[in-house]
Amino acid sequence: MSGQNESVWEDDRSWEFEDYDPFASDEEDIAEPEQYGDGEAVDPEYSPEAASNLDTPTTAEDECVDDRPAAERIADLMSSMGLRAATLRRVIALCEQPRRAGDVNDHIDLLQEHTYSVFSPANLCALLERSGALQRVNEDGSPYKEDAAAPRAIVDEDGLEYLEVTQAPPVYWVATPAGLQAVANYEPSAEIWALLHDDSTYLPIYERVLRLCAQQDGATIAAISQAVDSDPLVQNPRYLGLYFVERLERVGALEWASPWRITPAGSCVLDELSAAVVSVQR
Repeated sequence: MSGQNESVWEDDRSWEFEDYDPFASDEEDIAEPEQYGDGEAVDPEYSPEAASNLDTPTTAEDECVDDRPAAERIADLMSSMGLRAATLRRVIALCEQPRRAGDVNDHIDLLQEHTYSVFSPANLCALLERSGALQRVNEDGSPYKEDAAAPRAIVDEDGLEYLEVTQAPPVYWVATPAGLQAVANYEPSAEIWALLHDDSTYLPIYERVLRLCAQQDGATIAAISQAVDSDPLVQNPRYLGLYFVERLERVGALEWASPWRITPAGSCVLDELSAAVVSVQR
């Protein structure tokens, strides 16, 4: 098992956020989050100020046009976003029908409440839009026009002309056919089994975490830590419950739903995994 010689996080390289492009070559992976004492996972070497750069408007000259098919761009985005890919897929699914941007932002905040992320809701929606997974529309689903709020000339009763500032219509997000297809095509079972095969030393721990999260009320990090952190298997090297939760989330076996809950794909794997753990322990 390679994990015995690994550090707690597979990749602790830092990178300059402002130079990061999810659509560029994936020679360097996104760094895994580091764990703090209070159980939160945070992205290392980041600052909210750097993340806010994604909200800065760009001109046509500043932005390179990516003319690849949307399906390819979406696949590249998902593969480059690590732990955030699960959040992106859930946002796409949420926007099967037009959703007000503010409501989408609130939903993303809930999805990310268990971890600190440098990606604001606006950042994630912008990346999905750029990849071709989301589209800005009006409430009725018609294309959103940026110039809808352009000032209009008004002539008053004295013949004086002035410009009246109009309020822009609210932005709604809707998933594109390519975005919905990407979600429909996502089948995490192979990724889950690959993780369990590569990390086979810790099969009892993974089974325990999945079993806890399969309960009707799910499982909190506190409950998972209580069940995992004192196990002899995780003492050297030292791993905490959150480490296993985030690895399972990354491959689609768990999701944050206040608290952690098993996914349908995770449920399909659990029974077979439980049988394998019992067989090994005999």
